[in-house]
Amino acid sequence: MLAISSKDYLPYAIGFIISFVLIKLLIRHAIRFGLVDVPGGRKQHHRQTALIGGIVVFVASCFACLFLPFSIAPYRVFFILAAVLVAVGVLDDLHELSALLRLLIQCLVGMLIVIWGHNSLANLGDIIFVSQLHLDTVSQIIISVCAVIGLVNAINMLDGIDGLVSSLVIVQLSFFIYLAYSSGFIEIASFLGVINAALLGFWCLNFPFPGRKHALVFLGDAGSLFLGFILLWFSIFLSQEPHRTVSPVIFLWIMIVPLYDMCTTILRRIFHKKSPMLADREHIHFLLLKMGLSPLLTVCCLALVTFLASFIGIISNTHIASNIM
Repeated sequence: MLAISSKDYLPYAIGFIISFVLIKLLIRHAIRFGLVDVPGGRKQHHRQTALIGGIVVFVASCFACLFLPFSIAPYRVFFILAAVLVAVGVLDDLHELSALLRLLIQCLVGMLIVIWGHNSLANLGDIIFVSQLHLDTVSQIIISVCAVIGLVNAINMLDGIDGLVSSLVIVQLSFFIYLAYSSGFIEIASFLGVINAALLGFWCLNFPFPGRKHALVFLGDAGSLFLGFILLWFSIFLSQEPHRTVSPVIFLWIMIVPLYDMCTTILRRIFHKKSPMLADREHIHFLLLKMGLSPLLTVCCLALVTFLASFIGIISNTHIASNIM
């Protein structure tokens, strides 16, 4: 097991500083090159806002990981596939790719996660409350691809108000870090910590702090796809052999807000005979805003729900609960 000393905090500081500073430096250039979110229609922000948050978080994470006290070679496939989704997200932010093309690329990434990354859902745990549910090879590919499509789009759907996605993912990754660290996977915990630090640099410029009229930068599709991919990859990685730390069901608790929002939104659209891919303002965060909550309170409420659900999910696992008590 690796021992953590004061110098090991350097990668986290680098990730945060690069993310924060790079965003400040690139905002003007993003607007000049058209990588911006323009107000209008469903988008009710008041000015053009740079869509570079996801790109910067990805770049800052990659660079900061080079300073970790261990080789990141085992994460090569992770970075390559993440880069593919970030690139797709950038193109979508610039040119609005068709839903079909985005879906096909997500399917391809899902298959590569299984075939090339050797990271698949082989055991769904006691999800049916009877016994461990094991999958054959074909089922692993199908379920894993569906998981990729589901989670990355669930995160993308939540990216509707300032600070929401970044706040939820920071909470979720913090629980991932705890699960990895408490199970002895120090390297994984450190790796995720660097990504969380880079995300925190973005969060500081995106969160709806009191007195801040508007976010300085948005994640963009590149960011939501990247963050969804991180959650998906390490949900599988930490819940499947040989790295299994907890039951896969625990990660459903951690992901409860985006999964609930996605499922209810799609079912409602189907019930009203609308396309599941049709964008609207009926997501959970918009409904809370309609109830009179401020953007700040909406973000804080959903972050608190994520925290409480994650905690409940963890203490319901016998092995982890024994470490907490």
